[in-house]
Amino acid sequence: MHIADGQILHFIGTGLIQATQISVRHFSHTWLYLVLGIVAGALISIYVPKEGLARAFNRSGFGSIILASLLGVISPLGSYAVIPIFATMLANGFPLAPVMAFLTASPLMSPYVLITTWGILGRQMALARLLTALVLAVICGTIIKVLTEKGKMKEWTEINPALHNSSEGKDFWSLAGKKISPEDKSKAAIKMMWGITKFSGKYFILSIVLGSALEAFLPHGLVGGLLGAQNRFSILWGATLGIPIYICGGGAVPFVLSLMEQGMDKGSALAFFIMGPATRVSPMVTLLALVCKRPFLLYLGLCFGGSILFGYLYRLF
Repeated sequence: MHIADGQILHFIGTGLIQATQISVRHFSHTWLYLVLGIVAGALISIYVPKEGLARAFNRSGFGSIILASLLGVISPLGSYAVIPIFATMLANGFPLAPVMAFLTASPLMSPYVLITTWGILGRQMALARLLTALVLAVICGTIIKVLTEKGKMKEWTEINPALHNSSEGKDFWSLAGKKISPEDKSKAAIKMMWGITKFSGKYFILSIVLGSALEAFLPHGLVGGLLGAQNRFSILWGATLGIPIYICGGGAVPFVLSLMEQGMDKGSALAFFIMGPATRVSPMVTLLALVCKRPFLLYLGLCFGGSILFGYLYRLF
């Protein structure tokens, strides 16, 4: 019994040392991209003019959907900042189609996520995530537009009145929705950088620690067997895995890096990257708060199906 206890303690101690070494290695290779992403996200959020946003969302035709999708992937706003902004837009009669396109693209991609993914996992994965987010957003917005024009969407656009009194505008994220005087923008940008650092940094560190622990303690070959290219269901497992354990934003990148070092296929990684942020609490609560369950179910089904489809397509390259 004592021998068995000693072996267990030895296994745990060796694993912890190995996990610590892996964490230090991953952090040393990735911290710079975290910093670059935070700086880029804050500067875009503060210095990009907000007046054009309303005009873009109130245009007619498919141009508004495409533009809203583009704005979604370059916006550093989280769903917590989007709620008061877009609840007001819908309440004032803005079209649902471009709003849904934005809300589809925004959780999937941002400047911070793009820079972090590019720096850590390479240009190919970063561009695959960007393209997937754009395509899914355009598809979602187009479906909503077609249904709206056929008169199928009248009951889909109920707004929760409580959102107009949301307390979200009291925190630093509300800076992204405010008009800031030129002399105050530098202070606002620094404040937002610090806020993003506190919010995203903890998830980034958690991702490194979790990925390193898995790499140290999981049996060799388990990840490759389940999520590797030789398993025909690996992309389905990658998408499913993203639902319960996705770590916020670019913080998930070092976690996926650890899994890929253990044999995770790039298609499974892309599926994880799509389904994970799409099913985080904040975007789902945003959609349920802004509109009723039918657009929410459309969004969820599109992201799940899209994660699997684009995962398999990405595997071909």
